[in-house]
Amino acid sequence: MPNVDLNLPVDVHPPPSSPPACRSRPCGDLNVRQASRALGQGKALILKGVSETKKEHGKELLEKLAVGMQELEGIIQQRDREAVAPKQKELLQYVGG
Repeated sequence: MPNVDLNLPVDVHPPPSSPPACRSRPCGDLNVRQASRALGQGKALILKGVSETKKEHGKELLEKLAVGMQELEGIIQQRDREAVAPKQKELLQYVGG
């Protein structure tokens, strides 16, 4: 049965081996920059959902997360692969806190 009968999209272009941005710099660098930008722009919105009694703690965690994201970006730019996972684990603890 052809795809036309099933109304399934047909992708005639295979996915690229890596996104164009990843060819000139480490891929993680772009992801970390986007995440940092989203965090910076969304802090107020994130804090809106935090109760007043925990707002100060939330602000502290967001600040630690922002600093950690900058540190992770530096680690990725230095291509220090061994340091990436521990830093990611640290940042995930802030998110779960």
